[in-house]
Amino acid sequence: FPGNRKLPSNFWLSLDSDKQILKGLPLHADMSMNNFSVLLVARDSGGLTTTDTISIQIKDLPWNSFTHVFVMKFALD
Repeated sequence: FPGNRKLPSNFWLSLDSDKQILKGLPLHADMSMNNFSVLLVARDSGGLTTTDTISIQIKDLPWNSFTHVFVMKFALD
């Protein structure tokens, strides 16, 4: 992350440690972070650690592409 800072807890990118996947949904405001690196640190049950750096690129979609889907159900009396 820029400046070697820890990712904030409310950052759009998160780690699901149970499934061992990175996931996230950047919003339009995040487009200014179009290319950044994240340092991953893994620690095993014995306390040994290893690190790797990944580069993340955010690409802006055409204006007619959807990035979110909402489903709503209403109960009417």
